[in-house]
Amino acid sequence: MLATSRVSRIASWMHLSTSLIVGVISEQCFIIRKRDIAPTQPLDELNWKIVNLAAKRGHIGATREDFFIEIRGLVYEDLEEAVLWLEREGYLTMEWMGPNKFLVMVTEKGSQVVRQEYEKRLDAYRKRIEEQRGQDGLDKV
Repeated sequence: MLATSRVSRIASWMHLSTSLIVGVISEQCFIIRKRDIAPTQPLDELNWKIVNLAAKRGHIGATREDFFIEIRGLVYEDLEEAVLWLEREGYLTMEWMGPNKFLVMVTEKGSQVVRQEYEKRLDAYRKRIEEQRGQDGLDKV
């Protein structure tokens, strides 16, 4: 009798632990799916670098290796997630060349966004230079 109650307690404890583990895994999967679906800013820093590099490469396109060469500290999962999001939004087209290998080409929409973002960043840079010249007296040199 004692052994039977002990076995039933162990079984119920194992069921409880399994339920907790499944709940945690389900919650983690939900968080990952929620992050994948959640919209991000169209051109946060990583997205900007990806679209910009694809635009620079033009009709040739940019490979996975090109992104790792140009973007320091890039993790493959982040790259794939960003490229898939940019493709869904219509900024890029993506062609799979094998497992974990792809070629990315910019679309017309992506090209226009890169042009606008580039002009915006260039204007901000010029303003910053003008402010620094005025503060340091570099315009007198």
